[in-house]
Amino acid sequence: MSVLEALKGNVIDGSGKAVDIAAFVGEGTVFGLYFSAHWCPPCRKFTPALAAFHQMFKKDKPDKQFEIIFVSSDRNENDFKSYYSTMPWLALRYECRQTKDTLSRKFKVTGIPALILFNGADGSVINTSARSIVFDDPQGKLYPWKPPTYSGLIKGNLIKSDKTSVESTSIKGKVKLLYFSAHWCPPCKAFTPNLVTFYNKLKKTNDNFEVIFITSDRDDDSFKEYLSTMPWLAIPFGDGRIGQLESLFEISGIPSLIVLDENDKVITESGRSMVDYDPEAKLFPWRPQPIEPLDSSAAANTVNNETCVVYFTDGTDDGIGQAKAAMKDIAREQLAKGDEQELYFLYATGKGIAQDFKEFIGHKQDHPSLVIVSVPDRRMYVCDKENLSKDIVESFIRDYLAGNLTALYFGQ
Repeated sequence: MSVLEALKGNVIDGSGKAVDIAAFVGEGTVFGLYFSAHWCPPCRKFTPALAAFHQMFKKDKPDKQFEIIFVSSDRNENDFKSYYSTMPWLALRYECRQTKDTLSRKFKVTGIPALILFNGADGSVINTSARSIVFDDPQGKLYPWKPPTYSGLIKGNLIKSDKTSVESTSIKGKVKLLYFSAHWCPPCKAFTPNLVTFYNKLKKTNDNFEVIFITSDRDDDSFKEYLSTMPWLAIPFGDGRIGQLESLFEISGIPSLIVLDENDKVITESGRSMVDYDPEAKLFPWRPQPIEPLDSSAAANTVNNETCVVYFTDGTDDGIGQAKAAMKDIAREQLAKGDEQELYFLYATGKGIAQDFKEFIGHKQDHPSLVIVSVPDRRMYVCDKENLSKDIVESFIRDYLAGNLTALYFGQ
């Protein structure tokens, strides 16, 4: 279901009157979905700022087409109505709970408030992290707020420790590992030798990748000293691209290793843990797999940020094989959706991380068992069948995608 199909017939104004989506979509228009709720303190703080921005834009930019639709996560209709009365824009009907859940899954809304912008001509996504426009562009001069891209930001010279330089275009079409690090950071200094060993070993058999050091060092001498220990490329100290790339990839801590594919799309933000998990690079460049073990480094980031199907096995080879066979086809179907993937598939043994995770979500069923879990919003759906055949597994998952299952909440 496209965003335009989801909204059709389901949008109202402040008086409760139905609004045809033709009023805010079409060529040259931008609209945003504002995921928010009255019970959420950050939402209540952000909403007045967004309302002021919206009113300013309507007044000062009459030639620009921009609208917002409130998508409520309120717990009842009275709270929705009370909260919506403070907003100057449109809203998704409160009773459209299934549509709200579908939109949240489709656009991977894992926390609120969230503002996602769309091209009104075709419903394509313009910006998935648009909250910042309210503060970064208070006059609306950057409309329609297309975010920068790695390809656009990286243009320019890259240097090596021997003071030679190359154009960034020289590594176009290769896998890129963006290494955010600093000499003053103890965990960085501990990890860098491991990355050097990994790099040198892999370069012997694979030249279709490169590492780019993006420094957080505090002075040029520290940067040069640290770079002298590295065999790869770097953005020069003090270069404006450093801050732009930190912002683009939302770097909040170092060391961080972001892996991009040949077309500059993110493969994984967990490159650091993958170097430790796969030091021989047998799985490099760590592209997503249809089904991952829950205890893998790749799964750690996934389970904390995405909605996951988790098949708890007894840990035997036969049990794991049954889990993979039952999920294989629908997992591949989901993976093929690319950026629109809604579910990620994991299998778990009964030991270690798997047992800890079961306790974390309060899942007490014996093996085998199947759950769909969204850790960000503490929501879980449990399959009540004992025989987890391929048909039962797929039926359970399709019921979830259709909005036909009832959620349980944990950790609240």
